[in-house]
Amino acid sequence: MVLDLEAAGPITVLVDLPGCVIPWEVETFEVPKSDKITCDISRPRITYVQGNKIFLNTSFKDAECCYKGLIRRPDSGSTISKTEECVKIGEETYVTKYDAVVVICNVRGDVYDDYHAIVRRKTPVPSNTDVPNVVIIGLDSVSRFHFHTLMPKTKQALDELGSIEMLGYMKVHNDWYQASPITMPSVGDNTFPNSVAFLTGYKLNQVIPFCFNISKIFDICPLIWNNISMATAILEDAPSLSIFNFFNPPATHYLRPLMLATLNDNYPHKMMFPCVGSRTTETFVLEHIQQLMEYEAPLFSYTWLTSLAHENVDNLPGADLVFSKFILSLNLSNTILVFMSDHGHRYGNSRTTFNGWFNDKLPFFTITMPSRVKNFLGDQRIQILKSNSRKLTTPFDAYHTLRDILEAYNVKEFDNPPVMINGKLFPRTQGQSLFSNISPDRTCAQAGIPKDFCACADLRGMDLKDPIIQKTVRYAISRINKWIPRRCRVIDVSQITAAAKLNENEFVVGFTTKPGGFQLETMGSFDGSMKDYRISRVNKMTAVWCLNDWFLEFYCYCDFFGFLEELVLGKYR
Repeated sequence: MVLDLEAAGPITVLVDLPGCVIPWEVETFEVPKSDKITCDISRPRITYVQGNKIFLNTSFKDAECCYKGLIRRPDSGSTISKTEECVKIGEETYVTKYDAVVVICNVRGDVYDDYHAIVRRKTPVPSNTDVPNVVIIGLDSVSRFHFHTLMPKTKQALDELGSIEMLGYMKVHNDWYQASPITMPSVGDNTFPNSVAFLTGYKLNQVIPFCFNISKIFDICPLIWNNISMATAILEDAPSLSIFNFFNPPATHYLRPLMLATLNDNYPHKMMFPCVGSRTTETFVLEHIQQLMEYEAPLFSYTWLTSLAHENVDNLPGADLVFSKFILSLNLSNTILVFMSDHGHRYGNSRTTFNGWFNDKLPFFTITMPSRVKNFLGDQRIQILKSNSRKLTTPFDAYHTLRDILEAYNVKEFDNPPVMINGKLFPRTQGQSLFSNISPDRTCAQAGIPKDFCACADLRGMDLKDPIIQKTVRYAISRINKWIPRRCRVIDVSQITAAAKLNENEFVVGFTTKPGGFQLETMGSFDGSMKDYRISRVNKMTAVWCLNDWFLEFYCYCDFFGFLEELVLGKYR
């Protein structure tokens, strides 16, 4: 099920240029009722931290507290141990050895625990106090539309600070998987390839040979914060769904050990969790950013928050006030703030609407700079940045923009020449700084965006009985059935739900399957040639108990007898 064109309202445009026109439906959106996430109020905040000091809350005079250090095993990415000794906490206790601790308190026989990230200054006090903080905060799976409608207070706070929003910011793709008979549906629309583009400036297929694959550690990948002469912080809230993992800590401050301990101790069967002690996860992380900015400036921090909206964007209103207060409380006199997402929501009923088809491809991206940074960079750069706000832009461009900023402040020397593997140079072939004029003729192909991820489209409805539509869907089904193993049931077309012309040569079609009720989407060609376009699934998976394969799960409806035939008789399709 791809989209309901008949339900579309009046159309305006976000970007209107020779190379790209992004239409937009002007719709009335009723903000869903969202209960504010509440954490266990029976776990009071008996202790709090400032830098590397733990303080007792004076309201709990009878509390007896101690802390244990949280230590990541160097030979394991996911094993966290606690120190045997529990160090007694007085009114003011210094923590000198650990970056994360668990606090255990006894209050008149009741035992509570809480987790604290410790900020010990690890970098020299800089001689150049003009270098700004660079604070990057990403929310997983939030489109520009949902950001505007579900987080209006946060948007208003950014507007008050003069934030610049890139209206044509579009997710990119991962062409590494395109050699497969069918292409993983979320491989371009998920976090990983877009993060690689944003943090390295490379396409994923360019760096797969030497990093970002399961046979190699990620430590050697050319991430933008490597070898930077600033304190660095990498903060992710969902360790089971982390973008990266490293053998050695990748930054001056690394939140993963603490978040793993929280997950293992309190949410052992969860992928994500809403609370750290008595605080919401996002509140905890944002408070930690504020501590880092106070005690480790200048700071380059990269934060990625998955728990809030990955499963349900309706959680966003409950966190709107938290983010707006955080943004307004920041010392933005010398801080560059990038607030962004990687892609829009990819599943559910909203994905089947006119705006939903575009939302999937259009995450939000904002950049906020104080006047002293604007003065340093110069008016010409800032004016160009503003003019680019209504052009087609990508994570590749965002990388080059960050690179420009870091080079301007002389805090990093970038790899020049580019990465070399086996004597071969791997130049960055995509993107340009947002401080340079982006051509109005720029197309998705030129920007590194494949056709099926391109939002530069003037969708026109098609007759679902058109033979070319029928042929394209049958071909997509046959490709899936050739690829899935015997343990998965053979699927057939249940219904063709929608089709729309993308351009003079191609169209997009949505259909459902039986069994399984998969909602699938693919492209077709008007010339009748059956090309191996990506087949994307836009509803959630069911009946995948027989698999442990993230790729096949999107196309498999498990069959018990087929599973037995594979297991016992060794028969495969």
